[in-house]
Amino acid sequence: MVKKRYELEILWENGLLTKRKITETERVLIERFGARFIVDKYEVDREHKVQPVSFQVWDDYDDPLVSSKS
Repeated sequence: MVKKRYELEILWENGLLTKRKITETERVLIERFGARFIVDKYEVDREHKVQPVSFQVWDDYDDPLVSSKS
């Protein structure tokens, strides 16, 4: 079985676009909890003051998997 790789893109309120690789588990959590998971994840990483405006999860073939507007 081939493991899919995913990329998370977040557009922050300050206009900053961040991208990072995510795991299958993180993708599932994003599908389940949406922006709440993203904020919690970044708070754990000590980024308490940032709030996502929207995010998009892409697979390696640039197919969108999940998106959310908060």
